Amino acid sequence: MASSLTIAGIHAAYGAVRVIDGVSLGIGAGETVVLLGTNGNGKSTIMKCIMGIVRPSAGSIIAVIDGVNHDLIGRTTEEIVDLGIALVPEGRRLFPKLSVEENLLLGAFRRAARQALKRNLDACFETFPRLAERRRLLAGSLSGGEQQMLALGRALMLAPKILLIDEPSVGLAPIQYFHWTYADDVVHVLLGFALVLIGGYGLRNWKEKHA
Repeated sequence: MASSLTIAGIHAAYGAVRVIDGVSLGIGAGETVVLLGTNGNGKSTIMKCIMGIVRPSAGSIIAVIDGVNHDLIGRTTEEIVDLGIALVPEGRRLFPKLSVEENLLLGAFRRAARQALKRNLDACFETFPRLAERRRLLAGSLSGGEQQMLALGRALMLAPKILLIDEPSVGLAPIQYFHWTYADDVVHVLLGFALVLIGGYGLRNWKEKHA
């Protein structure tokens, strides 16, 4: 069954500093939504609100997972991840002294993902052949583009219904935009889920290329 995400009128702040004010957003099954803006516009904060890292002071966030409504406000991050919502954080946040394969296996956190671990790992290597070639190498030895593939792959290991990607172009040289052909592969692999790409000004080139 299809999944979707609806954000309605959320407000969030860090202490006395209000970051987002009355933001509403809807993502339907199979849709890709791109938020463009400079640093400090609240893109990462929206992601953190969805994932339960920041609690909004007002508004609602409703995820429909396999036809069941889930109110995300007040849930822990662990509970939200267990529903099948994955985040690729800004800066990738890999474990540099673990191998590529070990980083991927750490992504299979929720029970449904653990039950299909080998199948998800094989699908990840099929989507990102370069990771298969480097599966025994330390994550810290990869290039910036390869590390972004690994961060995406780790999220795919969760078998997500909804995928959030925060600042995917940070740290990539302009020539490395070719790696976004792999992001297209992700869309084809995970049919029927909501994909949210969150980025800054650098994503404009990718958006225009794929418009």
